[in-house]
Amino acid sequence: MRSIWKVGKGRRKKLEDALNASKPGDVIFLYPGEYHFIEGFNVKNVEIKGIGNNPGDVVLFGRFVVHNQSSLSLSNVTLHAPHNRNAINIKGRSTVNLDKVIIHGELSGDYPAIWCEQSKLNMHASEAYFSEERDSGVHLSEQSEAEIRYSIVDSLCAYQSSIQLHQTQIRVAITLSDNGMVNGTGMTDFPGVGSLYNIYLEKGSRANFHSVNVDESIVTFSVDQSTLTIKETTVGEYLQIVAHHDKQSTVDIAGDKDKVVVYTDGEEAEQETENVVLGAVQAAQPNYADPYLTEHPEDTIEETEPQHSGESKPGLEELQDLYGLHSLKEQVMKFINTVKFNQSRKEQGFKTTSLTLHSLFMGNPGTGKTTVARILGRVLYETGVIGTDHFIEVTRKDLVGEYIGTTATKTQEILERSRGGILFIDEAYALNSDSENDFGKEAIDTILTFMEDHREDTMIIFAGYTDDMNKFLKMNSGLESRIPNKFYFDDYSPEEIAEIGYMNITNEDYIVDEQKYKQVIQRLYSYSVDQSNARWVRNINEKLIQSMANRVIETGSDDTQTILDEDFDVLTGNQQLDKDDKIQDLLYQLDSLIGLTDVKEYVHRLIKQVKIDRLLAEDGGGTEKPSYHMIFAGNPGTGKTTVANIIAELFYYLDVLPTPNVKTVDRSDLVGGYVGHTEKQTKEVLEQSLGGVLFIDEAYQLTSQSSNDFGKQAVETLLTYLENYRDKFIVILAGYTDEMEQFLGANPGLRSRIPLKITFPDYSPDEIATIVEKTMTKNWEVNVPLLRSVVKEVYAKLPITEKANARWARNFTERLISNHKVWLSDHHASAADLKKIHDDVIREEVHRVIV
Repeated sequence: MRSIWKVGKGRRKKLEDALNASKPGDVIFLYPGEYHFIEGFNVKNVEIKGIGNNPGDVVLFGRFVVHNQSSLSLSNVTLHAPHNRNAINIKGRSTVNLDKVIIHGELSGDYPAIWCEQSKLNMHASEAYFSEERDSGVHLSEQSEAEIRYSIVDSLCAYQSSIQLHQTQIRVAITLSDNGMVNGTGMTDFPGVGSLYNIYLEKGSRANFHSVNVDESIVTFSVDQSTLTIKETTVGEYLQIVAHHDKQSTVDIAGDKDKVVVYTDGEEAEQETENVVLGAVQAAQPNYADPYLTEHPEDTIEETEPQHSGESKPGLEELQDLYGLHSLKEQVMKFINTVKFNQSRKEQGFKTTSLTLHSLFMGNPGTGKTTVARILGRVLYETGVIGTDHFIEVTRKDLVGEYIGTTATKTQEILERSRGGILFIDEAYALNSDSENDFGKEAIDTILTFMEDHREDTMIIFAGYTDDMNKFLKMNSGLESRIPNKFYFDDYSPEEIAEIGYMNITNEDYIVDEQKYKQVIQRLYSYSVDQSNARWVRNINEKLIQSMANRVIETGSDDTQTILDEDFDVLTGNQQLDKDDKIQDLLYQLDSLIGLTDVKEYVHRLIKQVKIDRLLAEDGGGTEKPSYHMIFAGNPGTGKTTVANIIAELFYYLDVLPTPNVKTVDRSDLVGGYVGHTEKQTKEVLEQSLGGVLFIDEAYQLTSQSSNDFGKQAVETLLTYLENYRDKFIVILAGYTDEMEQFLGANPGLRSRIPLKITFPDYSPDEIATIVEKTMTKNWEVNVPLLRSVVKEVYAKLPITEKANARWARNFTERLISNHKVWLSDHHASAADLKKIHDDVIREEVHRVIV
């Protein structure tokens, strides 16, 4: 018989237990949270489903081995492969089905995220990514088959195997060998990320695509003794498809000659072909990147020379056209005006004050730092301040070498290339390291010398997060004095994010209800913990279009332009979900708990307040976002953890929190053993808790009378997050009533930042008896009046130090059941008595405890 297992959400059963105990055909439901099983599992015909609004709610860290005609169905989860392992290893005529699954390969990239040998892989609306160091996404061999629909895959490799694609994006490459086959229906999208060849065919392989889309980068195909057919191509402006093939191959690609370039070996020398491709890449660069969606290449140093045609807007006009960034624009204009003033005095023959161009760009991702840097470079070039319009963008890995002596050389080469133009160093704080042997300091020393000599003709821009950049300035005493210009890029407001997203999606020829779109985007962004600004809304738009695409294809609709309300429902997780019903169910769970009358009343009042807070925020009447951080004061076993889990779900269904996750920690999870460790460890826990509830048990242990105790650092770090992320998560500090009062008094900032306090009273003997009764009668026959009488008598006579409330009730119940089993054995009881607890067993507890 098929069994259903539920794991997580406070349940004692672990994923390992469910997998080990499951039988073929069983279904395992996983509640939101993280699950770690690094050693992995051999599975046989099991189905695993994440119970969440999206795959990111259930995160698995481990691997699945599916061998010997077994099967695995995985849905609505994210899977991270362990080091030097596949995420999924399929062999021996086995089958794996993935539905709404995101898979990340291991970091080295040596092992494909999915290995499929003599087996079958089915992917639907799923994603498979791998390390950026290697091309190793999904690997098929020895007559394997794969069907991939509505998915995103970094790379596909097929040896003696076949692949069926439908409406799928291949981010990096497809490699076919030894009669490998791929057939693409619908549109296959090639962004052209990080690979020399985006399609590589050899040794009798065949690839047939109905439609190929290229709109981000030039793509290159190589065909060796194989066949490639593409019936339709859509190629973006300034882009090309470039294909190479030998004389034993057949290549038939539809499209304009200036968009599709096909070379046969022997017609062009290899070097000449490479030059043609390189020239096409350079020509394909648009004048300037999109002001909201700028991405930074990971593996190449970007150097652009914009071609300023007569139709290009002046740099200042382009700056003003950027959406939002009002205070930043004022900063930039003041800087530009100072530059122009200096230029004017110089032209009139007056003395000029030395003006240093070097600058800091500080802010979160997606706030337009790269875009503004490009425009600023263009303005400086147009006004004659700098001699070239070169824009070179680098990160730490482009400057820092692996061996002694190589860093200075690498850095100097890049500096020379940027002379007279703009050098943009992204995430510059990464050059700073606590290690004495780190070569980042050598790169900074080299840059400082160059900055001093070229402060008026070359602009070096250091960019990154504000806090990290302020620390970066302290890395070398010469940095602060040599970088006088600081530009602050504020985060976009929810209203600005909604406007940016609406402009982007309508520019892509989609039709959407403006009011509906902006209302949904503002609400999602207001409680999102993602601080990537315009990148966030780009990703949301992609998800919205994906949900629309699934609906259109599955329903057979001809309207590929209009986004409907049901597409938004998929995006927000509201499909077939009545949140008011879920809230009432949770309040019923709360009211069903034994005792806790004052706690229940407090939570009911709080929920009413939260509902009104939300309405005020939607109406624009809320002047300040409320904080819901709480103190849970009371003795052990009074239900604090249980109530915390209910509150987390209530706030989730009230749209206050994006997830219902509860992360439970104590002092040992926050406080490190050496200087600097506590702050890092506490930050990691806090970052992991954003979007949900952080429950700190026995929180008073964070403070100590010792002046050298690191717990104070944990509290100080916690205070920063309590204030700065007050609307992004909820912190519940729990512990004994008196000790928690002392804890709040240890730091004056705690009490003011934690406005809510719930006191959990001890259970009375009668309530303890009710808890024991409810637990026992679930599975056992028992003399209830006798049981209640014994429990009340025993509990009432216990010393105060032994009254552990519900924990005592649980221990008493377990002991009673254990004694019952011994009694059955001693009295040679029949099978009919197995579930019936004898009165003597209950009475013995009175004698044992009291005597």
